Amino acid sequence: SMEPLIKPGQALILLENYYQCNEVKRGEIVAYDHKGNINPLIKRVMVMGGDNILFINDTLVVNGKVLKNSEEKEYEFSQKQQKMIGLYIKNNKLVKNAYLIFGEDLRFGLDSRTFGAVGKSGFLGKFE
Repeated sequence: SMEPLIKPGQALILLENYYQCNEVKRGEIVAYDHKGNINPLIKRVMVMGGDNILFINDTLVVNGKVLKNSEEKEYEFSQKQQKMIGLYIKNNKLVKNAYLIFGEDLRFGLDSRTFGAVGKSGFLGKFE
């Protein structure tokens, strides 16, 4: 779900417990402990608590810019996905201490479109 940003077979280094003493930054690739999955998910932090967010048609606008993947292509959000993320929006802002994490697929993926916002406590580490 991270192609083309991460290529199949590409070696990555996981800095385990990185976020126990470091702040999360936009664009970082993280290992996320998604309940029900044996292996952690690899996703990119795209939206952070306090960011201004709104949906325009099927796109997500974050701080005035349309959300795009690493190839500069716009993500598309179904009504169901918009409702899921909408649970974490208050006054057009993502709630405090919440993050939206996404893979590279523009329409689908096991990411915040499916399970909503996540907290820092679910991050197992950062990839280098």
